[in-house]
Amino acid sequence: GFSYKTANGLVVCLRCATTPHNFTYQAKEPHYLFYDAENVSNCSACGRRRDRKGSYICKDCNFVLNSGCVTLPKTARHNFDEHPLKLVYEDNNDYPLHHWCDICEKKRDSKFWFYHCKVCDNAMHPKCVLGEYPFIKLGSKYKYKGHPHPLSFIQKIDYHPLCEKCREPCQDLSLECEEHGCNFVGHWKCLRVFSEVYSYHH
Repeated sequence: GFSYKTANGLVVCLRCATTPHNFTYQAKEPHYLFYDAENVSNCSACGRRRDRKGSYICKDCNFVLNSGCVTLPKTARHNFDEHPLKLVYEDNNDYPLHHWCDICEKKRDSKFWFYHCKVCDNAMHPKCVLGEYPFIKLGSKYKYKGHPHPLSFIQKIDYHPLCEKCREPCQDLSLECEEHGCNFVGHWKCLRVFSEVYSYHH
């Protein structure tokens, strides 16, 4: 997606850049959160520890959100379920067979947040609902400093060409040249690390 770049080279995605450094977050109860760039505590929403980007912490309790979880949408949609899915902050169901993700069919920790359909009683991991790259639109055009033609986001399913940078098959999110006859393709992660990728405007 879109991002800002500071004079010293720090790249911050648009969603993170527009999230305030202190605000009230309404979860199960309201928390007044402050951004702490040094905080690496486990996230209250997913349990993961972030070693970069800092965290949002509540000064009154041990509630912590990492930058990924603080931007989770309160409602979402997925092809698996025809109804809107609501972000739920705790699972009060003590029945252990209930704690599974209905998309990936893997165990779901009842302590952590999940999306739920009240009508169908489906429960799903946030990552399963939103995907690995929730703010990147497949097919959108970008320009890459190391290539003269416009590139578009793709996700290969059948054919996996080799990445121009790491020479590994492109099985994940990639950028592919739109110019006829040009076979340039590279992993999003590789191209983002090696150079700069910008939104493409005519």
